[in-house]
Amino acid sequence: MPQRPGFDNPRPAPVLVGLALCLALSSCALLLDQGGGATAPTAPPPVQRHAIAPDPAASLSEAAGWERRNTTFYQIWVAAFADSDGDGTGDLAGIREKIDAGYFTDLGVNALWLSPIFEAASLTAGSGNKHGYDSIDYTRVSPLFGDATGLRDLILAAHGKGIRVVFDFVPNHGSDRNPWFHDPAKKDWYLWRPLRPAGWTGLDSSSDWYGSGPYYYGLFDSGMPDYNFRNADLRNTITNVAIDWLNFGFDGMRVDAVKYLYENEGAGGWKDQSETLAYFQDLHSQVLAAYADSGKMMMAENWDEDLTRVRPYLLDQGRAGFDLTLDFIWPNLLIRNLDGTGSPAEAEALLYHLVDETDSLPPGSGFAVFQSNHDNAASRPATAFAGEGRKIWLAAALSILGKGTPIVYYGNEIGQAGPAGNDTNLRRPFDWQAQATQAPDLDPESLWTWHSQLLHLRSTHPAWKDPAIRALATVSPAIRTLATVSPGILAFEIRGTTGARAVVIANISSNVPPSATIIDLGPSPPARATVILGPPGGATLTASLLSLSDLPPFGLRVVDLAEAAAVPAPVYRSSDPDPSGFVAPLPPPPPPVQLYLRGDWNGWGTGLPLATQADGSLAATATFAGGQRGEFKFGSADWSTALGYQKLALDPARSTIPATAISDSGDPYQNLVLILPAAGAWTFHLDEAASTWWVD
Repeated sequence: MPQRPGFDNPRPAPVLVGLALCLALSSCALLLDQGGGATAPTAPPPVQRHAIAPDPAASLSEAAGWERRNTTFYQIWVAAFADSDGDGTGDLAGIREKIDAGYFTDLGVNALWLSPIFEAASLTAGSGNKHGYDSIDYTRVSPLFGDATGLRDLILAAHGKGIRVVFDFVPNHGSDRNPWFHDPAKKDWYLWRPLRPAGWTGLDSSSDWYGSGPYYYGLFDSGMPDYNFRNADLRNTITNVAIDWLNFGFDGMRVDAVKYLYENEGAGGWKDQSETLAYFQDLHSQVLAAYADSGKMMMAENWDEDLTRVRPYLLDQGRAGFDLTLDFIWPNLLIRNLDGTGSPAEAEALLYHLVDETDSLPPGSGFAVFQSNHDNAASRPATAFAGEGRKIWLAAALSILGKGTPIVYYGNEIGQAGPAGNDTNLRRPFDWQAQATQAPDLDPESLWTWHSQLLHLRSTHPAWKDPAIRALATVSPAIRTLATVSPGILAFEIRGTTGARAVVIANISSNVPPSATIIDLGPSPPARATVILGPPGGATLTASLLSLSDLPPFGLRVVDLAEAAAVPAPVYRSSDPDPSGFVAPLPPPPPPVQLYLRGDWNGWGTGLPLATQADGSLAATATFAGGQRGEFKFGSADWSTALGYQKLALDPARSTIPATAISDSGDPYQNLVLILPAAGAWTFHLDEAASTWWVD
């Protein structure tokens, strides 16, 4: 989903810089003439791109490509992670406290991805889903999270520990409460049509055009209109958002909804257009590449499992685009293999994706590998694997130790639960009490400890420095010939740019191998093989064959391969983990259900609670302008209850509005839509027992 950048400089800006920003955002209504008087310009000057001028005090010196060199990311849902002031919402100061306390260093991650932190319609104390993807002001940090001074302090603290920080960049759309949307001079910054076009249904079967004439385009929601990237001023303004925050000190950005910047008429014209690719290629070559001494990167949210539609965003016609792309194939492929619903074909698909498809990405790019995130891509691992510790442990290892750059979603390192289906389930507050019980000194067998061992291995071992990967064959012990597939055994080699090598061997089944597991290392056998994750005594190297005497169900071994003269590799763990005592921490229970009238007129907030009437129905009143089109639902604070048109029917006998309620086809939670015939206060009623609603 979307996001916004905001920027308020913690230090006084020079006049020329302030004027340049003012002009770039087209917010200066008056310009000074030579005589000192104020005159209204006939037209604002065109928006120019800002200079590449990184703040040296807030920049890490690093060449481009750092995201593939021993890098591990930690994704923070800011509103849910660490609450420093006890107001119930996570904030930047809370993250800064965890940086100072060494949480991320101890865990073994060295890059942070922050969810949207800039001023947004949904980032209010009363919002039930503080997602931040509906930007109001790209230049300010949301007061809900802090301010620019606190953000700068966070970045400096992270950089002081060698941790990079990337922000969520949402170029495709913003909030309908953004002042741009209501500025007649910026009407062309959005897409408008006098009549609602047919066929623009994008992500579902509902029309993506909103309003009552003229109509505006919003792929994700009526409250988040898409920008018109064919307007040069809009395009440069959005580009300047990226430049300003990269100058500020961020090390890169995760870019939201990358497929949808440009639209064209016709089937499929709402996504993956050539102009979209060209924009990101230009952003890479003209902006990111210009930060020569402080390498910047960008990661694509390209939600697609068809790699023919993913690869062009990384490299197309010789032009580079994104450095990383989120791997939306991996989470559910992994779940199917380990949860008992997989098959030999699924196991082959897992290894094929882990090796061949990952290796098929253009040079200089890669997958960003995750198990779950803030969206409904997959349930959290503790839920996906029904709390079965051995599967959760192995799934974490396979996600971290491949070629792709791993991302740990906050809470997964402690086994926090959360089912997909309603994204608020995946955005619950981090359970710091559960984390405290999993500290290595209290529980060396904890999931947190296991993550720390895996992440330190990934972030320190030279085999994972911009690694290459290749699949390894297993050998039949009886006849010493290559087996086509060894049931349940998965093996691959990782090789870094220095030549360092390691082998990862996993038993992805519940079976105990009947005899030794033998891996063929190929034509360049090492002089020494040392188990660096797992019991050390069970590995024997004979020429090019590596034999493991004991690989338990859902077990893992990592073996360092070295020449005779090489320095012995450190051992990251010398035993199999024992997850038998694992109990997934339950997410905090939701508050008692209070239903609200939530609509596009109040930013889908919770300012309109439904009150019980004498007849048992619920009601809330809102004030409207005449002829205003409104979209709404009856929903709880966390959206666990969301009653839209497929859940409810209009009761015409009790409603004083004409039949102007529009029921667009779509998903079960599609908004209710109506046009009120007159200005004034209107009361919305809900009869839950009868599943009806009406307005009077």
